[in-house]
Amino acid sequence: MKFIKSKKRATSIKGTARRAGVWFAVMLILFSLLITFVSSESHEVQAAPTVVEVINRRGYVKTAAWFRAGPTTLSAKLKLFDASSPVDVYESVRGQLTSGSDLWYRVRDVRGGGVGYIHAPLVMLTNQPITAPDDPVTTPEFEAYLTEQGFPESYKPALRKLHQAHPTWVFQAFHAVEYNNSSKKLTFSKAVQDQYQAVKRSNGAYTSRSCVPGWAPLCEVAFEAPLYNFRNNTWVFIDAGGWRPANREMVAYTMDPRTWLDEQHIFQFERLSYEPNVQNLTLIFNALKGTFMESDTETYQPPVPSSDPTDSAASSPTDPAAPDPTDSSSDNTTDPTPENMPLPRGCVEYIDDQGQTKIKTYAEIFMEAAEITGVNPFFLVQRCIMEVSPQGGGAVSGTVAGYEGYYNFYNIRAFSGSDPVLNGLKYARYGATNSGPLEVERTRYFLPWDNQWRAIVGGSAWIADEYIRHGQDTLYLQKFNLAGSISHQYMANLYAPKYESARTFINYLDQGVIETPFVFKIPVMADMPAASSPYPSINGNRNNYLKSLDVSAGTLNPSFDMETYVYDVDVPAGTGTIQVTASGVSGTNSAIKNAGTHSLSVGTNNIVIEVTSESNETRTYTLRITRLQDPPPEIVLDVPVIPDVQLPDGVTLVDDYQITGRFLINAWPDDDRNIAKRIKEAFVLPADMRIEITQRNDNPVTDDMGLGTGAKIKLYKTGVSEPVVLLELVIFGDGFGDGWINSNDVSSVVDFMYRGRKPSEAELMAMDAVPDGYINSNDYSALIDYMYRGRKIPQTRSTATGVQ
Repeated sequence: MKFIKSKKRATSIKGTARRAGVWFAVMLILFSLLITFVSSESHEVQAAPTVVEVINRRGYVKTAAWFRAGPTTLSAKLKLFDASSPVDVYESVRGQLTSGSDLWYRVRDVRGGGVGYIHAPLVMLTNQPITAPDDPVTTPEFEAYLTEQGFPESYKPALRKLHQAHPTWVFQAFHAVEYNNSSKKLTFSKAVQDQYQAVKRSNGAYTSRSCVPGWAPLCEVAFEAPLYNFRNNTWVFIDAGGWRPANREMVAYTMDPRTWLDEQHIFQFERLSYEPNVQNLTLIFNALKGTFMESDTETYQPPVPSSDPTDSAASSPTDPAAPDPTDSSSDNTTDPTPENMPLPRGCVEYIDDQGQTKIKTYAEIFMEAAEITGVNPFFLVQRCIMEVSPQGGGAVSGTVAGYEGYYNFYNIRAFSGSDPVLNGLKYARYGATNSGPLEVERTRYFLPWDNQWRAIVGGSAWIADEYIRHGQDTLYLQKFNLAGSISHQYMANLYAPKYESARTFINYLDQGVIETPFVFKIPVMADMPAASSPYPSINGNRNNYLKSLDVSAGTLNPSFDMETYVYDVDVPAGTGTIQVTASGVSGTNSAIKNAGTHSLSVGTNNIVIEVTSESNETRTYTLRITRLQDPPPEIVLDVPVIPDVQLPDGVTLVDDYQITGRFLINAWPDDDRNIAKRIKEAFVLPADMRIEITQRNDNPVTDDMGLGTGAKIKLYKTGVSEPVVLLELVIFGDGFGDGWINSNDVSSVVDFMYRGRKPSEAELMAMDAVPDGYINSNDYSALIDYMYRGRKIPQTRSTATGVQ
């Protein structure tokens, strides 16, 4: 289409400029009318969302959902909301059609800040305006009640807000006392320590009373022994599934009741008794949605008989015995499913405690459990989901090998170990004795749990007897037993009260029963911190130990140990550089600084290796590397040349020992030739002579003692006090004189050559390891070759005398 018909070509610059200006103005107008937004992930330009309704009310996320930059599933993900996360809902807008709805909310993240979008069906709206004052209005009566209950001042601001939002709710203070000493209040620090400290099992291994999932951030995980082994970067085994022990800060944060004094999480303090006016069948039916127990109807509906006249299973329209499916008074739960017809989903066929075959939905069974045991059915549902997962698992499948047809919906007695599911099913089949249920277990808990009804109802009775009637009548107290022994707790999972209470809040809100006069039993401990315990702030792996440390020249003294932080290294003269290699225990989760190649000057060179953990904590290891000065060409042995000592008549030296000058040689330690008894037996003496051997400091020796350079061998004639022969032992290479060839001997050579040490004649002779009559780098190398390459140092001399 032509917008302008031109009869002749415009050639003037003025005309061209005029037309360009017109087009620019048109484009500017169009651009101003086209307001767009762009998804940072898809880079797709889309029309700005149309506002449908201004809302300005508080809302709560129903289930885990993405907080996005725009109202589409392609928009940038800003954050993953947990279930029950609070949001301020500003307005609804039109966005991408998703799951049958194109309605999205523009919201503010109350906890983290920031504005974005979330799909509207995922949010539960309340009537609370987002402009509500931060400081709630209170009354003298409510203040007096809080004081009467004994709530600390630090509890009151949150309780005032809750009271203003829900005036029917009742808050009761539960003042904890020490177990077996009810006259003494339980302090917060002791309660935290009891829950945090490692527990030693009967097999000697450690476990923890408080744990977090393996995927939890490392700021929540313990890095202290014995819960954590810093040498191999592993945690104590808690249970199958990768659970890890929680650190003290996480335990304190979770145990502090003030952490949870908000609408979503206060339900971990709700009393767990059955309230028929609150916990009804519809609530439980909805709570089971999205799980393996979900059903299409609240109650079991028998299948409609087939109208096919050829279907032999069809009931005759004129059959007076045929039940009327429209008659609400008909008890459909007693009718078994017709043969070959599958059960509707979420329905169970079972034989009850009266021997009657029935069919019910899971929702009906949980309600029956509540009516029989007096336990909150919504709590039972949440406990089941938390224990066996929304998808179910082996504990509720009835198909585990050896335990076919047995169920455990609450993982009762599923003790931690390599296979807790089997432990739970063993109880479901055999009871506490492992040899068959006791009579009380059969009558009170309906053991064995060989169908779903018996497991759900019987398990509820077990929980009531074992926990709720012992004072552990809230989610919080089932995790943290402040009402009795800390060993009597339902679970170790720190997340359980948080998630179960959040689901409770959302479902109560959804059912419109949130203003019921719930009773909350809120713990109070002595010596509480002035403010709520903070969430752990140090994130990442905290291991900053070295796994290995090595140098390309010389040896570490002492040998490397990750808890030793200073090492001395002597390197030969002329060593211009040294390569330092190091690796961290936590691998790539730690950063190592100053490893690599370093130049060396003569004298001491300090190299500090810094190991910084993922959590930004640093540990240092120091290498003090001494580069020796260039030695003189050689140092001549300053040992007087004397003739070999001659043995008296009748004395014979055997076993290949030799005498050179006044020294006994050929006593190589690796062959046990430096053992005192063997040296004694090498001297064959006449009856009028005896032998005495002492250490170099004249201390006596035992027959099994290994001797070092400088040990003294004395031969005496009977009745003569002075020895007729005095020899000193020399082990070539053992300049230190301890009877071994090791780093001490290397240091002896270095100290003599560079530090002016004055050795004895025997030590000086022993340093000449080559031998060539000099003390030089050849002797140093001979020691290194033996220590690291296994090359033996010769112990005989061709000029020596001895009986061969």
